[in-house]
Amino acid sequence: MTLPRSSSETSHCSLYPRGTRSWLLPAIITGYDIPIGLILLVYPFICYKTVAAARVRQVNVPRPSGQGAELQ
Repeated sequence: MTLPRSSSETSHCSLYPRGTRSWLLPAIITGYDIPIGLILLVYPFICYKTVAAARVRQVNVPRPSGQGAELQ
């Protein structure tokens, strides 16, 4: 015995919001374009900070006591 499906089970997800045409473009811009734009703007800064942190780590690496130590 199968039960009839409700309308929420038969409707499918869509990438585009349903609604009036006047809200379609603002909804797409705020839902999809702004987050992608923020990621593209922040990504170079993250890469720069990662490279700068790697350079600092290379400069401040302590040497083992057996290599390059001065005799006293």
